Amino acid sequence: MRRIHFLADDVEQVEQVSNLVHQQGISDWNFHVASNQPEHLDKRHIQAANIFQRTEVIQGALVGVGLALCISFFVFGWFLDRGMFVDGDIVQPKGYFLSACFIGLVLGCVVGMNVQSATIRRYHAAIDEGLFLVMIDVPKEKVEFIRSMIDKRHSATYQEDFRIHFIQSN
Repeated sequence: MRRIHFLADDVEQVEQVSNLVHQQGISDWNFHVASNQPEHLDKRHIQAANIFQRTEVIQGALVGVGLALCISFFVFGWFLDRGMFVDGDIVQPKGYFLSACFIGLVLGCVVGMNVQSATIRRYHAAIDEGLFLVMIDVPKEKVEFIRSMIDKRHSATYQEDFRIHFIQSN
């Protein structure tokens, strides 16, 4: 799957693009819009970007678990060097590792929820101006077809006042 990003001027244009891609078999799960006006999206039953698309919560969780593992390995090595866990009880260190991973996961998620997604951060100024960042997940073989279909349909309908900007994504 590839993600197509583009900016649209108003919610009517977003709704028309939504109808176009739904006709091509793209589901709501693959169509998301980031906006500073979510109430307009709700009224038109357009799916707003969720917390995983708006923030870096997944990356934060992974970093939190990684840091917790590194720190717990260091602490475990320090305890082992000091002669603790001598009786060969491996259950206790496993509990420490699991507890550290859980705490790292929770703290990483909390931090990640407060960090804006790199994609949205790039277009934060445009979103603040009132534009809508539309994100569509499309199978690789349909990317060019969907792009050309949206561009052809809207350039004919809206001519010069329609502002659709395709954003390259890998």
